[in-house]
Amino acid sequence: MDFNKEQLEIINNLKGAFLVSAPVGTGKTTVLAHRVIKALEKGFKPEEILCLTFTNRAAEEMRDRIRSELKSKESFSALTIKTFHGFCASLIKEEDFLLDISPDFVIFEEEEQAETIRDVLSRHPSYPLAGQEASKRELMDLIEKIYKHRLRALENQIGCDLPADPVDETFKKIADDYARSLSDQNALDFNELVLIAIKAFYTEDKIRNKWLKRFKFIQLDEFQDTHLSEYLVVKELAKDSKNVAFIGDLDQTIYSFRGSEPYLIKRLIKSHFPDVKEMSLKVNYRFDPNILKAVKSFLKCFHRANTKEIESPHSASADEKCIDVFAGHNFTEEISWVIENIKNIKQQDPQARVAVLSRANWLIGKTAEIFEKQGVAHVTVDKYEFFRRQEVKDIFAYLKIIFNRFDLEAAYRLIKRPARNIGAQTIKDIRETGAKIGSKVSDFLNFRNYNYPEPFYDLINRWDKGRLIVLDTETTGTDPLSDQVIQIFAIEIVMESRAKNSIII
Repeated sequence: MDFNKEQLEIINNLKGAFLVSAPVGTGKTTVLAHRVIKALEKGFKPEEILCLTFTNRAAEEMRDRIRSELKSKESFSALTIKTFHGFCASLIKEEDFLLDISPDFVIFEEEEQAETIRDVLSRHPSYPLAGQEASKRELMDLIEKIYKHRLRALENQIGCDLPADPVDETFKKIADDYARSLSDQNALDFNELVLIAIKAFYTEDKIRNKWLKRFKFIQLDEFQDTHLSEYLVVKELAKDSKNVAFIGDLDQTIYSFRGSEPYLIKRLIKSHFPDVKEMSLKVNYRFDPNILKAVKSFLKCFHRANTKEIESPHSASADEKCIDVFAGHNFTEEISWVIENIKNIKQQDPQARVAVLSRANWLIGKTAEIFEKQGVAHVTVDKYEFFRRQEVKDIFAYLKIIFNRFDLEAAYRLIKRPARNIGAQTIKDIRETGAKIGSKVSDFLNFRNYNYPEPFYDLINRWDKGRLIVLDTETTGTDPLSDQVIQIFAIEIVMESRAKNSIII
């Protein structure tokens, strides 16, 4: 494959820190894939290479490009090519023991997050969003606020000199309850994945030293969408080798609403990696002449519409690509104009497939109504969104409980449908009363509690007779019945007198 001068410079420079400006259409993904292949050729081991991006689609595209060029299947399988959150999840699973997290945790997406925070708010009726039917967007904004609050606290804990977060006590309790609720359900959300990864690198020396030595070649794609917390993880990973490339386009950030600050990240990169070399991809291979002509035509039509010129856009020369601009008096007139154009297209080509794009989801329903009234056959993308249907969600709730019996939201869904004569008050009583003795709603979903007798019956019976012995064993493994015993600690209670014995074996 032929590469231009800028592309070759990026591919061939492997050691050191790099900040690469790569607008859309400049061959960025291909360049990054070949940079990995070049790194393998120059002696980097595949297990030392880490490629991070922010969407599953981008990660899969990167895998496909590298897989098609790499001959060795073993080398490909040893590479780490993940989304940022996927990487954090795999790190937590690998270090679950040191982090005191169950390795079979589940990851909550927006639907589960919204249900969880709604349940938390029901316990804080004085909070503004409690006691009202808050929208999903309002709930997700609250979760984002909780994330920023917890991140600020963590940043202060690891040594960042930041002012205290000005939030009230009720909000702090809600933030704590939300985190606790996730833990009770053996779940993490995407924000929590990042927080745990940061905490692992900055507070657990054993984890940090292990992972700093693992990767010698790191690439972070779309760095303009990186949140400060995410950058802190990458910075720690690259602290030892200092072989890291940040690739992206500062003018393309789409995550400013969730805290991405590309120019701040750029300043931090230059601060933490003072020898960083800046590069750029300048030749655009996607922006072909036809697109350029269409854009020029659109701008010309837009100018005519604003200056009320009479000249029609169709007066353009035959070879000029043209985009019509139509300004309707209302939404119905806009869609009627779209329908008229669809009919004209269909007359010329009955097999033509037409897509109508909307700037917002809420407009899709209004568009569909007008299409139906005017007899235009259509399918809306979200009208039959399969996984949002109630019956499908109910089926998923059963599957979730099978894999994670701590999923309280799934449990609540199962209780509600079909009706089981278990009301909201009963659930509230179990939750509030059970919390005092360590009992949860999920305990009622553990069939062992129904199929087997009380495991501590004999122990309780002995206690009633006034004599009890408790043994705590230290073994070479996790099974005290089969592993070698190292130490036994015993407590004997006879009536109210106690005797303690430690036996070394």
